[in-house]
Amino acid sequence: MKVLVSIPQLRILPREKVKASGDKRREKWVEPYVIATIRDGSGEPLSIRGHRFDHVRDEVSLSGEGILLHYADWTGMLEVFFSVIESDEDVRGLGETLTGVLGKDGPLSKLSPMLGSGIGGMVLSGVARSLTKNPDDVLLAHCMSMVEPTAVEHKVSNSRVACVLRVQFRGLLDPPISSEALRIAALNQVSGSAI
Repeated sequence: MKVLVSIPQLRILPREKVKASGDKRREKWVEPYVIATIRDGSGEPLSIRGHRFDHVRDEVSLSGEGILLHYADWTGMLEVFFSVIESDEDVRGLGETLTGVLGKDGPLSKLSPMLGSGIGGMVLSGVARSLTKNPDDVLLAHCMSMVEPTAVEHKVSNSRVACVLRVQFRGLLDPPISSEALRIAALNQVSGSAI
């Protein structure tokens, strides 16, 4: 019997930023990636998978099984840990650009040597260094484990991310489990709103 673990739905809400005036502004898009670590009872090393999506405004467009995290023989145990992470690569890039502009050989240092040596230059350089070290943000982390082969569909969410984690089991002669059958089973097991 095979076990298939996937994320068929993933929705990410861009962060709301509050301006000094009190107005709220939503980010235009985010650049999320999904990292999953899978361990089963086979004794094999951990399986690690990563999927990156660029310029997501709301829902990640997925088809078929969605993000396939694991497909292997059932070995009597399964542990899935996955995280949805927002990439801040663009912020680090801005920091590197500022560092280059403000640096000793940068164009701004040639235009105004006073700026580079004054308090304003130290503050700007500090901001630039801070931006280059800005880490990615973990938006959601979830761990699921099982020792009995039971098909499940978990809704996992918080204020920024909503997704579905699906586990299916397939024998050699079994037809694929329909998404509708899994959805109905999940609704019967768990009350809550759909994504």
